[in-house]
Amino acid sequence: MTATGATAGELEDVNARLVQLERQNAAIRKENAALRENQRLLDENNRLKSLGARASSEPGRTSSQSRQAEFASTSAPSPRSRNPLQAYAALPIKALPPEAPGQFRAWIEGGALWSGGDPVFNTYSSNNNVTGVFDLTPKVGWETAIGFDHRFAGSPWHINGQFRYGEGGKTDGTRTIGFLLPGGVTGTQTFGAAYKETHWLADLAVGHDIAGPGPDALQLKAGLRIAEFTARSSDSNGQTGTAGGLSITQ
Repeated sequence: MTATGATAGELEDVNARLVQLERQNAAIRKENAALRENQRLLDENNRLKSLGARASSEPGRTSSQSRQAEFASTSAPSPRSRNPLQAYAALPIKALPPEAPGQFRAWIEGGALWSGGDPVFNTYSSNNNVTGVFDLTPKVGWETAIGFDHRFAGSPWHINGQFRYGEGGKTDGTRTIGFLLPGGVTGTQTFGAAYKETHWLADLAVGHDIAGPGPDALQLKAGLRIAEFTARSSDSNGQTGTAGGLSITQ
């Protein structure tokens, strides 16, 4: 009976050791499987990187096509992909959008200009009390301008300016009046008048895009303007007379 009991105890001990060894073997197999999967993911990642580098170095391909090929290769799912780590490694890496380059624009314009508003009059009176009025209201003139706008690279800020110059249509008039004075003095009196307007302005401003993209964006500006408006008028009064056979000019 003692021998039988000892044999049964040894069998139970052997069975317990076998169960423990099986558990250890199962843990080892699981760890080996995880290591193999990790190595496969590393190999797959290296392969995808190599495909992207080879596509970007092919002649005749633009940088946009190279990026598309790289994204396509990195985003293609593997048939054996069951691990979340593999899905994460295969996600495409999006490149940052390129910085918008600076832009410089210049312009020139010109056209007709009419500045006539309230009428401009010039009155005159001769020696024999003949009076009259010259209408010197400006006629159609012209204006020209030049300007620029510069947007800084990668920024909604601008600097811009312009210069304008114009002239109103010049107006003038003349009139000659004959006269006779006591003592036999005869002669003529000539009146003349002229009027002209000129103007110019210069702007320098800083602008910022507030709505819309690119060159068509709505821009808010703030800056400095210097301007001048000038009106010039002149008149003349000349007399020519004859007294006692002598010619007199004044």
